[in-house]
Amino acid sequence: MLRHLHLTPTLTVVIGLLVAATAGLVLAVQAITSDRVAREMGAELVTTGITALRREFTGQLDNIEEQAAFISRAIKTGTVLLEGDEGLGAFTFGSLAGTPQVSLIAIIPAGASAIVIQRGADDGVLVTARVPRDGLPAALGTPDKWEGGREAFWTPVSYRAAMDQSLVTYILPVWKDGTFLGTVAVGVSLDLLSAFTARISGENLKVYLIYDDTHLLAHPDLLKVRPDRSVRAPMVPLDQAPDPFLRAYGSMEILEASHTLPERMTLRVGVSDTGERRLLVTEVTAEEFGALPVTVGSDFPAAYLEHSFDELYQALLMGIAMLGMSLVGAALLAHSIAKPVRRAAESANRVAGLDLEHVAPLPPSPITELDSLARGFNAMVAGLRAFNRYVPKALVEKLLAEGRAEAPPETRRVAVLFTDIAGFTSVCEGATASETANFINDHLALIGGQVRAHGGTIDKYIGDSVMAFWGAPEEIDNPAEQAAHAALAIARALKEDNRARAARGLQPVRLRIGLHVGPLVVGDIGAPERVNYTVIGDTVNIASRLESLGKEIDPGAEVIILCSREVAGELDRDIGIADVGSQQVKGRGQAVDVLRLLP
Repeated sequence: MLRHLHLTPTLTVVIGLLVAATAGLVLAVQAITSDRVAREMGAELVTTGITALRREFTGQLDNIEEQAAFISRAIKTGTVLLEGDEGLGAFTFGSLAGTPQVSLIAIIPAGASAIVIQRGADDGVLVTARVPRDGLPAALGTPDKWEGGREAFWTPVSYRAAMDQSLVTYILPVWKDGTFLGTVAVGVSLDLLSAFTARISGENLKVYLIYDDTHLLAHPDLLKVRPDRSVRAPMVPLDQAPDPFLRAYGSMEILEASHTLPERMTLRVGVSDTGERRLLVTEVTAEEFGALPVTVGSDFPAAYLEHSFDELYQALLMGIAMLGMSLVGAALLAHSIAKPVRRAAESANRVAGLDLEHVAPLPPSPITELDSLARGFNAMVAGLRAFNRYVPKALVEKLLAEGRAEAPPETRRVAVLFTDIAGFTSVCEGATASETANFINDHLALIGGQVRAHGGTIDKYIGDSVMAFWGAPEEIDNPAEQAAHAALAIARALKEDNRARAARGLQPVRLRIGLHVGPLVVGDIGAPERVNYTVIGDTVNIASRLESLGKEIDPGAEVIILCSREVAGELDRDIGIADVGSQQVKGRGQAVDVLRLLP
């Protein structure tokens, strides 16, 4: 079964879906493109920044390694002799004094005691000492672990109680012509590393070093506090960091956006103690520290990186708002299109029912097609109204009800009624043409109203006379009875109208009515260009003659209704009937049994 849809919601949904699909596609493309651009720009910004920081640290480490290489070359070339304490001590002192980023330098000749120069923890004063091999600082490790080796390396972090500092040290073996000469050790304290992070950090940007993702190697805030450190705990754990933001490092969310960063970098997000959302970027830099698990970290306000994402979200919100406005516009457009179409459909249904009196004209429309529809529809209704004045409406309604557009002639048993005004000339005497026309129109309207009310079809108006019939186009079981009731109703209506006329000082109207029932040919009769739906046959002639006979039976009657015995035989007993007798009517050889219906 075909499912019918309403025009307004259908148009709204269809137009809305098209608008939504188009806008959604544009928004999706914009979102994907903008998101990719934003992520790539953010990743580029982060990568550039953290790489610059790593290079800064690398530069510091390079200075340490270059200092160790310088001392190694001096030893190899004999610029400094390992045997003399005074010359070796002076050389080492000068080397440390010229490198403020270094905390400790030790020269350890093969099989001999070491010269160690270190900075004081508080005053920075350089202290020189000759240290036996078994008394070397823990930061240097034990000689058996590195003496005789050929590769340079960084030692793990260790605590030096004499300096009250934790250090990480670069160890460089010195060889010449296959002979091991000794070892050069250059160490840097975590305090010096923290001082460096403080110099390159800013108001909203903090830079630090994280050790093995569990401890804080260097941080600007380490200079503001004196953390408890010992040989067993040379570094501060991250969950005890002086920076509240870093304490939550282990539980920070790793952002998905980090997939746009290089593999060695990770992007995390957290909240500072002031409630500020901050991003943390880390990069593993073990290659600079040898085997040490050191990570460069930097945190900054999330707004620096998420500004572009905020703009993207704002653009998406604006796009969604515009989409909503488009959908509202689509609904209004659908309503504006559907409204005249709906009115046309309602009016068309009225036209189909020939209810032309209640069909309002369609208004003009700015849409060309709808305007053409309105003009064409209004012209059609005007034409139908004109035709309706000349075509019996009841006949057309019955044909339409039966689903027929034409009625081929056929034989039916039909009751025919004729009416005529007696003394029409005297009634209209002295009246103008307009007054006469108005009188006839009112009289015919009175007759026609009762005919239609009792299911009859008006065949034609003949001057002041009316011809009507029952039993076609729809079949009726007892057409004579309905015709008789219509005749009696006409009589009652006429008498009431005469009382109104008398009140206005007008003379009454006298009416003759004739009724007969019998077989007739009924259907479309006429030429192809002009067809009438009518009845023809002897039954029509007899009904007409009975109407004319009234002026002989009772010429002064206000209303006289004469019918044949065929009609009277089919009437209810409630209807009053008087036998007039057998009468000879004009044009018929046999006499007709005539009866009079008593209103």
